[in-house]
Amino acid sequence: FTKDRKVILMNSALYEVVGYTKEEYEALALMDILHPEDKEQLVIKEGILHSEGAMAVDFRVQHKEGHYLHMSSKNVIIPGDEGEEDLILTIIRDVTGLKQTMRELELAKEKAEESDKLKSAFLANMSHEIRTPMNSIIGFSNLLNESGLEEHLRELYVYRIITNSELLLTLISDIIDLAKIESDQLSIIYGRIRISKLIKDMEQYAHDEVARLKKDKIEIVVAIEQEDCELETDVIRIAQVMKNLINNAIKFTEKGKVEIGCLNGESDQSVRFYVKDTGIGISEEHFELIFDQFRQIDSSNTRKFGGTGLGLAICKNLVHMMGGSIWVESEPGHGACFQVEHPLKSSDADRKVESEVKKVKERELPEGQITILTVDDEPDTLELYQAMLTQRGHRVYVAATGYEALRILEQYPLPDLILMDIQMPVMSGTDTLRIIRERHPEIKVVAQSAHALTGDRDRFLGEGYDGYLPKPFTADQLDKVILDLMGK
Repeated sequence: FTKDRKVILMNSALYEVVGYTKEEYEALALMDILHPEDKEQLVIKEGILHSEGAMAVDFRVQHKEGHYLHMSSKNVIIPGDEGEEDLILTIIRDVTGLKQTMRELELAKEKAEESDKLKSAFLANMSHEIRTPMNSIIGFSNLLNESGLEEHLRELYVYRIITNSELLLTLISDIIDLAKIESDQLSIIYGRIRISKLIKDMEQYAHDEVARLKKDKIEIVVAIEQEDCELETDVIRIAQVMKNLINNAIKFTEKGKVEIGCLNGESDQSVRFYVKDTGIGISEEHFELIFDQFRQIDSSNTRKFGGTGLGLAICKNLVHMMGGSIWVESEPGHGACFQVEHPLKSSDADRKVESEVKKVKERELPEGQITILTVDDEPDTLELYQAMLTQRGHRVYVAATGYEALRILEQYPLPDLILMDIQMPVMSGTDTLRIIRERHPEIKVVAQSAHALTGDRDRFLGEGYDGYLPKPFTADQLDKVILDLMGK
């Protein structure tokens, strides 16, 4: 170049990289294709070049197709012979790809740092959310030990212990569900439920939550426009999604109403559920963020509303796994409406399903006592199972080890059913099962375990167990397992 930027000699690589022919490029001035924000910098750098004899500068030039390329240049003054002007030698490299890579690395670093912050905030919040119900459970349990406690207070304290225990179990279940989702261990198990029944169940759940939270200024409203039919879905998971949306609606609404409804979907092969409230609402900038893991709009120490920040993230994953979509419509101060579009997937096997359900309902236990052997290395667990089973009229043996269980089988009348803990010292439940199968193959054995990930049930059944009961379980779940195996 000359000092006035006239090109003396140029290789083909330069004009090719910016998309021009040699003739087109030579007809242009550098300033014509330079990014407007870089022009002033280039003028300043040229002044440095002329005073110091060398300089480096990065700038952007516009490609013929309109986009900008990042260039890095090194420039030196070549003194001219006597009577000739000085020239400028410039070496230019296209660093667009390098800049893009550096930007991607920077974004990845920022994302990782943000993720670490969110996880740290989540762990701190989770500790708070777990300790809160634990505080009530321990506190009310201690109050139950006080002498002279009036009956109505005893009933109230027991109720508080039960509700806080259920809350704690929900928190733990959310963590397990998230772990299942992240490890691709959560599977959808399809069944069928009538839309009217699902909405009715959710209406009852909403009323129960309003009563539990003492939010008597909230009205529960139900609206169904979709023609009643059977929905093919994971019945447990769609209820989990709806309950989470209902919980949020009640939580963020002080007074007004929460509406649970069902509309026709975008096509005749889908249905749309919604939960609408008159609460505090959500700004549009947070519509996507609220479905992220560990994310809460307000995570400060002064926040008014509790929660772990997992619920909506789990809902989003569950809905997508069931082939649907979930989104929110809202304005701050005007409530929110969460909507779930779900495939209908009607089936011709409705009558068969109904008959199977009816058949299960008609089953009952044989007359007389059922003898059950419970095997668990935790004394408190054994005491709990013994109390639950004896209250239901069953005869109960208890064993703290696999060896003790085998001894009971040899010395006492054989039980009808065995509840076998999987993880025990010295002899595991499965090792004990193998010996029982060799000696007494007619006895029904149920695996009861805190291992509750997807695939655990199938694994235990594959090992020879007749049933599976994940811990913790309710009395109703225990009754169902006994009925399934011993009913007639």
